[in-house]
Amino acid sequence: MMNRALSRGPWCHRGVLCAPTYWHVIRPFASLSCLRSEQPSSAQVPSASRREPTPESSPHGPWYQQGETPVAKSQKISSTNALFDHLSQLPDEKVRIELGEGPEDRDSTLFLRLFHNQLSTSSAEEKAIAQVNLFCCAVSRQHSGYTKQGLYTAFMECASSGYSVSDDLAFSVVSALLTPRSGEVPDSDKDIALRVLEHLSLRGTDVVNMKVFNMIYQAAAISPSPTVRNGALSRVSRLIDTLDLPFDPVQARSLMVSQFQHGDYDGFWKLWRKLPLNGSPRTVADYEMLFRLHADLGDKLRARDCLSTWVPM
Repeated sequence: MMNRALSRGPWCHRGVLCAPTYWHVIRPFASLSCLRSEQPSSAQVPSASRREPTPESSPHGPWYQQGETPVAKSQKISSTNALFDHLSQLPDEKVRIELGEGPEDRDSTLFLRLFHNQLSTSSAEEKAIAQVNLFCCAVSRQHSGYTKQGLYTAFMECASSGYSVSDDLAFSVVSALLTPRSGEVPDSDKDIALRVLEHLSLRGTDVVNMKVFNMIYQAAAISPSPTVRNGALSRVSRLIDTLDLPFDPVQARSLMVSQFQHGDYDGFWKLWRKLPLNGSPRTVADYEMLFRLHADLGDKLRARDCLSTWVPM
């Protein structure tokens, strides 16, 4: 039955998709194929229950991640860390200016001059990894001069050269590849993001985790059609519940906000109740987030129930 489900997904026709650990990751991406048309995906998932921003939020991420750049912090390239840290503090428009015209531009801005000057004495491996980080930064901030295909090529060149590409950096690549363009994530972007996940799975990285499925949820949330969007989100949520993924407090908080913003209130409350049960006590920030979400929703009944239940806590 699993093989039949995989064969139905248009993302799943490549023969390399055979590792057992990857079966569960392919199916939600197959579900996202419904974004290609107004019809729900034919891929089936087990029934059970479970981030892209609302229309008012930034096109590259939800309100609680605006201004962040997915540069892998654990990828130690000391000569460029300070430069990427500087970029992470800037708004999107300024970042795009600092990154010049594109990957061939080496000196039109102070950032690019410093970046390439610092790499002039670096090893080939350091240069290659720094380029992947640069592409991640540019693509996630929607710089038109840096393409997602270019990011994928830079990543695979590192991998094929045997360079030590950390899991953090690789997951940052996936996140950048799933950044929306013109309000949607094209099929081609999903496909190359899946290829990166394939590579990680085949090298032994655990890709069946809450971080990966959080990214999948964000991609599923980006669709001009509410019917398509809601169907895809529902399937991803059910799969997250069915797989009983290892609990990650950071990713859980990110996911629950996305679920609330897209109307999956049951999924939100499930994760809310799981926080203390998984060794992650609720914080003041959690309660602020809870009340802010209800205030933004504008539903008086839900807001009243929320206040009466949780203010005493």
